[in-house]
Amino acid sequence: MAGFPIEEAFVAPALALVAALGVPYLTRKLAPHVLPKESEAAVRVGGAIGASVAVIALGAGSLGPALVSSPSWSWAYVAGLLLLVAADTSRRPRALRPGGAVLAAAGVGLAFALGGLAARRIASQPDGDAWWSIRLAPWNVAAYRAAAWELAAESPERATALLELAERVEPGGSETLRLRAELAAVGGDCEEARRLYRRAIEEHAREALEAWERLELGALPVPEQLTLRCGLRDGPLDW
Repeated sequence: MAGFPIEEAFVAPALALVAALGVPYLTRKLAPHVLPKESEAAVRVGGAIGASVAVIALGAGSLGPALVSSPSWSWAYVAGLLLLVAADTSRRPRALRPGGAVLAAAGVGLAFALGGLAARRIASQPDGDAWWSIRLAPWNVAAYRAAAWELAAESPERATALLELAERVEPGGSETLRLRAELAAVGGDCEEARRLYRRAIEEHAREALEAWERLELGALPVPEQLTLRCGLRDGPLDW
């Protein structure tokens, strides 16, 4: 998609791929230093269990709207990575002992999964960095909108691309209309900007009524560029 840095969309799936390939590799390399030689088969199975947990945790929802049309496609990607893990593990079937080696190796994958989930959770916080949320939690619609607001005045093409991705995740809404009003103002189409902002006010009222929320005057601020570029200042608005 023009205007959107497509490499950002590959961060989350790349982390899942690293888990699928890296966890079994790490457990095999580390095991000889801390476990007896006969633990090799157990380490392989434990590493596969840990890698599978990490792949599921990091792969779910990793293919964002810039790559696929639905979050369910991520599960096909997860299935492929799990097959990769299984193929790597089944090369040397042996007796699984001692059992502690299985748990130790699985723990590496579990730690990887928990770390990845924690990073996703932090990135998706409302006050977090929008771009990190886009990279790690690519179905977070608020992140696309926040990034689009940041770029609206300086790079409207990129902001429009981000807004289109946000609408793939969650079509419509008052915030989307307000952002489109901002972009129209940046483009110099003040009449369209005013029309979109009026629609945003109407949509915001509908959303509040459907959610049984109290309507408040000024709850939907006038977009900054609509104010600056279309002659709207503090005081009554002439629509």
